[in-house]
Amino acid sequence: MTCTINMYAYFSNANAALSGGTDFIPSSEVLGQVTTGTPTTFTPFAETNPFGGAGSSLQLYRQSFFILAGGGSRTDALSLEINLSNQKQLPAGTYSGVLFIQAQSL
Repeated sequence: MTCTINMYAYFSNANAALSGGTDFIPSSEVLGQVTTGTPTTFTPFAETNPFGGAGSSLQLYRQSFFILAGGGSRTDALSLEINLSNQKQLPAGTYSGVLFIQAQSL
């Protein structure tokens, strides 16, 4: 018997993944990369997946394995990048947000 694990990262709001007072950076301007996973190049958090709001997530990896083989572990590095080339000029400041990471077992 096999089991599949999907790992997702997401923001709760696609329009305001990062906020700096009254200015916002959408999730589509935040890019993620997992060289050992699914997005091996920088990819925007613009997917709609089982977790997070519409257009605010990114699948990090999908792995299938045999359940009878026992347990296991996996370590991956998630690199993040912000690309503001399609964004209006934002004022300098501190922008913050929360990135959620959640697994799904099928």
